[in-house]
Amino acid sequence: MILRAQTNFVEFLEQVLEVLKEVEIDKTECSTLLASVQKQQLVIPVVGNFSAGKSTLLNRFLGSSVLPTGITPETSLATELHYSANERIEAFSNNDEKTESFELNEQSFEVVKDNATKYSYLKVYLNNEALKDSVPLVFVDMPGFDSPISSHTHAILEYLERGVHFVILTSVEEGNLTKRMVRELKNLLEFDKGLSFILSKTNLRTPSQVGEISHYIQDQIQDHLDLTTRLIHSNKDNNALLEVADKIDAEKLFSALYLKRLKFLNSQLQNSLKSVMESFDYSKEKALEEIQALDLGVKDIEKTYEKLRANLEEEYSSVAVNSVVKKVIEEVRDQKPYLASLINKPNEFNSEIESIMQQSLIKNAKLEIEKINLSFSKDFCAEFASLNNTQLSSGFSVDLEHGLELGINALSVILAKNPVTRPFALILQGLKPLLKDLLTLLPNIIASFFRNEEKERAKLENLIEVKVIPEVQYKLKKVLPGLFNECLENSLKGLKDRCELEITHKRQEIALAQKEKEKHLNDLESQKQILENKINALSDLEQQYLKDQ
Repeated sequence: MILRAQTNFVEFLEQVLEVLKEVEIDKTECSTLLASVQKQQLVIPVVGNFSAGKSTLLNRFLGSSVLPTGITPETSLATELHYSANERIEAFSNNDEKTESFELNEQSFEVVKDNATKYSYLKVYLNNEALKDSVPLVFVDMPGFDSPISSHTHAILEYLERGVHFVILTSVEEGNLTKRMVRELKNLLEFDKGLSFILSKTNLRTPSQVGEISHYIQDQIQDHLDLTTRLIHSNKDNNALLEVADKIDAEKLFSALYLKRLKFLNSQLQNSLKSVMESFDYSKEKALEEIQALDLGVKDIEKTYEKLRANLEEEYSSVAVNSVVKKVIEEVRDQKPYLASLINKPNEFNSEIESIMQQSLIKNAKLEIEKINLSFSKDFCAEFASLNNTQLSSGFSVDLEHGLELGINALSVILAKNPVTRPFALILQGLKPLLKDLLTLLPNIIASFFRNEEKERAKLENLIEVKVIPEVQYKLKKVLPGLFNECLENSLKGLKDRCELEITHKRQEIALAQKEKEKHLNDLESQKQILENKINALSDLEQQYLKDQ
């Protein structure tokens, strides 16, 4: 399918570049965004427990048995489905590099399965009409919620950032959303992901039983997630994923990825042109004064950066770490009775406690880092406000304040010049090694007391309190500070670099105005009118192409 939003955004950026082609202002972000919009895909992970029937559902959508079914949880990998006339399988390593390509056949899937630990995820390219018709949607067959947590944790963290909408599959055999599934779904909602729900294998129960199960799960979704939804029923005779795909508002999803960012960019470009126009009225002396003031502004930004960096650990990181650790311990402590009920299921106990910690870490680390980034931004914003002898205070500073009003998503726009510095990505990147480290921590503790202690609930609750919680607390306090420091330093540097870039742009605009002034000394009003026309053209393009969904 061809998305109207994608077409509009491409045409908008192409025409913006056309309007500005004779103006010597920085158009790098326009070109970068154009390339991004042109190749952007909408990634739709399909998640559920190991035996919920995800691969079967996707095969039915494809119209052929492409994906292997019945593979073991230990060998499951996230598998993206892409349309291409050149059919193949590509395997990617943990650092997101393509490591191997295979022909598309059963033998290749067997080879991949045998070497699953070497890979992070797969891309399967198919010459398939269903995929062709669904472009730019990309469905992903995810490891089960109940797969070994290391593989699922890696996959879910990877696709928390990349996924724009998640399809949740649960079977009539399960009959409900497990506690762990609810925690995983809350993780998705933390990052504002849309959810669709499918009830699978409905042919295995009577219609009345299916109705009862469906109502029960819908009530769970309402009670635990505060969502009102209708489960789509899947059986061997229908194509439930196609029904879900038809209901997903791809236009809205695509627009959400770029609309605010494009409007922000357009505002910046218009401000740049206005700055050049206003600078026409500067004498050489005034222009030099403005540039010198901007140079001092760079030094002030550097001072702010160094001051925040010097106090990073004491005032920000350590406070955040203590808050996160406290919340994680509270979550584990609150679940002691439930965990103790798993008295005869050590593997499930292990899995559940890891899941509880994972959800708490994601939620609370995200909250703390967002809070700190907003604080950083306000400090930099204050420096721009002090540059009141230049147009910066009425341009970038206003945009930055507007970003603070809109919250962290708008702030991400400001930091998006270098995607690695976005708070969103940093949270996920920071949590990956931490969660991986925790995976090696708990099995040893848990195995020892399941082996050596009497299996009584009261004793197990006490063991959680005196052995598990102190060990978790120790490990978190050992690992989290370094991760938070790195995360916040990167974010701080990204904000500083962006601020300095804005000042550089302002210097360039003043210099450009002086250059144009010398070239068109007797025709300044005409040059101003040309720039005014370009500002109006950019405004018209926004009205034409950047309409709210």
